[in-house]
Amino acid sequence: YVSRDEVPAEIVENERRIAEATARAESIQAAATEKASYEMSAARIDAENITSIAEKDIETMRAD
Repeated sequence: YVSRDEVPAEIVENERRIAEATARAESIQAAATEKASYEMSAARIDAENITSIAEKDIETMRAD
């Protein structure tokens, strides 16, 4: 095809659908990656807090 006007409408529509589906998939993947990163950070912070609390409990028990 030399110009867009020569491309059949079915091909243009199919390419548009593919581009939209790709954009949706990339958006979903980005959101999932962001959520997983957040969840991992939250889990790491929780683990650090639990460890800190346990260490304080052990110190208190040793002091008694």
